[in-house]
Amino acid sequence: MFILVFLVVAAVLVTSTRYFSPRQYPMAIFFIALATFLHRNLLTSGVIGADVQFQYFLALRIHELGVWSPGVGSRIMALPMVTSVPATFSILTGISVATVFKTIYVFVFSLVPVGIYYVGKDIFGRREAFFGSLFFVFYHTSFYLTPGKQLLSELFIVLLLLLFFKTGLSTVGTKAVAVLLTAAVIHTHYGLTFVFGSSLLVGYVLLSAIRVFVDDFDHDISIVYPITFLGFAIAWYWMFTPDLLSQILRTPFIVVQQTANLVTGTAVGSGANYIQEQVGLLDQLNVVAYLLLTALLGLGIMARIVVHGGQLRRGESATYIEYTAIAVPMFVFLASTFLVTANLWADRSYQMVLVVLGPFVALGFSFLFDAAMALFDRIDRPRSLRPRWSVLAVLLCILFLLNSGAAYAAVGDADTATFDSEANDYAFTTEERAGAQWLKDNTGLTGPGTYRDVGVTEPTEKTVTIYTDSVSYQMFRSTLPVNYYDVQVVRLRSPWQPEFEQDRLGSGYVFIRKRSIEDAPASGVLPITSLSREHANEIIESGTVVFENEDVIIVGIGDRAGT
Repeated sequence: MFILVFLVVAAVLVTSTRYFSPRQYPMAIFFIALATFLHRNLLTSGVIGADVQFQYFLALRIHELGVWSPGVGSRIMALPMVTSVPATFSILTGISVATVFKTIYVFVFSLVPVGIYYVGKDIFGRREAFFGSLFFVFYHTSFYLTPGKQLLSELFIVLLLLLFFKTGLSTVGTKAVAVLLTAAVIHTHYGLTFVFGSSLLVGYVLLSAIRVFVDDFDHDISIVYPITFLGFAIAWYWMFTPDLLSQILRTPFIVVQQTANLVTGTAVGSGANYIQEQVGLLDQLNVVAYLLLTALLGLGIMARIVVHGGQLRRGESATYIEYTAIAVPMFVFLASTFLVTANLWADRSYQMVLVVLGPFVALGFSFLFDAAMALFDRIDRPRSLRPRWSVLAVLLCILFLLNSGAAYAAVGDADTATFDSEANDYAFTTEERAGAQWLKDNTGLTGPGTYRDVGVTEPTEKTVTIYTDSVSYQMFRSTLPVNYYDVQVVRLRSPWQPEFEQDRLGSGYVFIRKRSIEDAPASGVLPITSLSREHANEIIESGTVVFENEDVIIVGIGDRAGT
């Protein structure tokens, strides 16, 4: 893994020099992206991540039953690109569903940064598009998880952007392609659907406002497309997952509540909450890298607005002003996640908007050097300063070294399975999944039944309760999801209940992942994902060990102690 990370960093540094032909940028981006995305996904035989676990379960279920019913079951069932499509591909090719997610989808997702480059090279320039694509690749959420609904939907967003800014929607053929890509986005991720559709609508409003004050101004965003885009999305989700629309309608109230609660602390999942949790030296360096890149991103958008303003004052055509109009509401959305999150946590929101905003980072970097040259002119100094793209390349490489875990591994604790098999992350081992399978086979559970809404279904005496850490909690979404099995999975610690309390343990089973057990640090504060050795021993002593292998201990508690 060290060799792989070293080769990726070397490739970025070489391609950032003037000796590397810009004509080779697309191929360089693709292979850097593919290597970066694969290095996590090939660690285990299962999918890696949180939300993708349930998508994987549904794809397996469709594969087994041979039927896809979007109106029956979880809201995820209404997203065929991550449920029925991988199942169908598996049936047709004979490869496993997990392999579809971990290799085929990774290959497809590697095309996204290439698309970002092709969209950006005409709008911003080759260099800006190239480094914007690399920022997208090295953002931790882009490669830390197996591609699921959010990452795959970004492919169709990029294709839509290529269609808008390369060919336009002037012919029947391009409009038909736009309809197909719109359907693909809606069928892949509801979050990005509404963020992108709303940004298009706000972008149209912004450009219409400019038209009021500027004579002879025209733009290429039509009110018809964003209304149609959002209309199709609402119709699809209303027919097959009405509870999703109810949740979206509640979003303003959630945001207001989170804003009111800021006086007592940061919102869970917000950018401020993330920064607050980073206490180590490398953690803080990672925060600094992100803050620098975000500042460059904002500076790039501001510089673009200034350029468009100058063009309009001079009566010139504001080239690609539509792209900036879409980017502005996306940046505002990103900025809002520093304090409030609704249903999209800040790290996911940041990754989502980079499909559009990525190249602005390099534009902001270039703007800094232009400003420096203007300053040197004013003080009559030699103008030898010019954009040194290697500086930005080094910054992005530092980000990758931190996000991949290589920098942490070099000084001791990697805290990621990429470099440390004992790290407590979302790369679940075969032995850990075997422990979950034991619970499925030996606790009186029948096979998965029909979908049930756990929000309105009360536990019964037959309901099996499983207590576990917040990371293993995600694994159970692919093995014993509460929507299909008569179980309830309770987190021993969570952001909302960070303290472990022994008296919360009722009759049931405690699934202890050995990787989650840690010795209490000097500060006495363990990560939410971990369980102290003292508490683990208390659990074992209070019940009966009913299963154990190399990676898992399962303890029966109360009535379940003897089973």
